[in-house]
Amino acid sequence: MIKYLKYILYISCLIGCFDINKPFEDDKITMHRIQAVDSSLYINKIIGLTHKTEAELRNKIYNKILNKNILASYKYFNKNSYILKSTVIKYKSINKNKIIISLSSPISKKIKKLEILIPNNNLTNTSIQEQVSDKIVVFIEKSFYIKEKKKLIQIININGLENYKELKYIFLIKLNNLFSKQSIEIIDTENTISKNYYSIDINFTIDEVTKEKIKLKVNWNIYDKNKNLIGEIKQENTFLKSLLISIWPEISNKIIKMSLTEINILTNVHK
Repeated sequence: MIKYLKYILYISCLIGCFDINKPFEDDKITMHRIQAVDSSLYINKIIGLTHKTEAELRNKIYNKILNKNILASYKYFNKNSYILKSTVIKYKSINKNKIIISLSSPISKKIKKLEILIPNNNLTNTSIQEQVSDKIVVFIEKSFYIKEKKKLIQIININGLENYKELKYIFLIKLNNLFSKQSIEIIDTENTISKNYYSIDINFTIDEVTKEKIKLKVNWNIYDKNKNLIGEIKQENTFLKSLLISIWPEISNKIIKMSLTEINILTNVHK
């Protein structure tokens, strides 16, 4: 019963975190894409399949590519277009079927290749078509997007968690992980030669609201490469005191995720 009650309280807290103007309402984070290759994709016919299976698989690739904001076509209308060619090969000696993908650029003359073993040798199966098309789209996407150069940030201090050393340690792990997904590298200034970095000072305040509840406040001070303050992010939320430690990994995630948009905006504007 106690475990059940704790679960209910945990869910209630997370729901509270989704209130508008709270620091933890958004649970989504995406990889940062800065520059797309200036060309489209021509999807050639897939060799080695029946007309029906070929059309089904090619349509899946086409639709998933469009969802990635990459211009795709069944017709070659742009001389800068990447060309996607696919061939299904049957290896009778080992009873395996493979689909071999080549992605070529008429400008760079480079050809990238991908080989995928077809599960159960059965591309007529819708589920297997989904798996294969997903792998092909990931392969294409990597060629169409150029990652942003890593942004360097120094964490000056994390104050206010002196009495919660384990919480500070967890927060730092989450910070490194989530920042890296946004092409942000946390640096140790003593071990880096570059002076081209931003700085962040993070201050936590934990105030008792009632005997059962606490208010957690977080202040982020962001400084440019010349150590000038360029922005401040303020976050706060109230939840049960007993849950601070048990759900701290989730709280840390949401605090950091909700600060990332503002940090990226501030550091992109003040380059």
